[in-house]
Amino acid sequence: MPKLTTATSSGTLRPIRSHALNAMQPLHKARPQCHDAGLVIPEIHLSADLVLLACDLLDARLAVKDGDVQNIPAAQRKQMAERLEKLIKEHESIWLKCNRIGGLSDSSAAMAELLEMLESK
Repeated sequence: MPKLTTATSSGTLRPIRSHALNAMQPLHKARPQCHDAGLVIPEIHLSADLVLLACDLLDARLAVKDGDVQNIPAAQRKQMAERLEKLIKEHESIWLKCNRIGGLSDSSAAMAELLEMLESK
């Protein structure tokens, strides 16, 4: 996991969270007309949810000694792991609808690695 820099702060994350939430707001009205219209909205939701999880993880790392994931309280890590596990399943479902299975493990590898870190003691 990359080391945190002194320029990283919870305040830095506020506009990022806002953009992710704003991206999802109008989606219930969207009526995509492209050939893969059924995947567009789920992909945007997934992307925004991953951004929000990343912000929460960074906030949690900023709040603990050395920014180490293992120093995040167990209950908080468990909650993030549950969210990530759900997002991995969504990613895999979307992936299989528009890609071959061959690249799925590569595509999910970083998320699986993070999930392992969150679940370890």
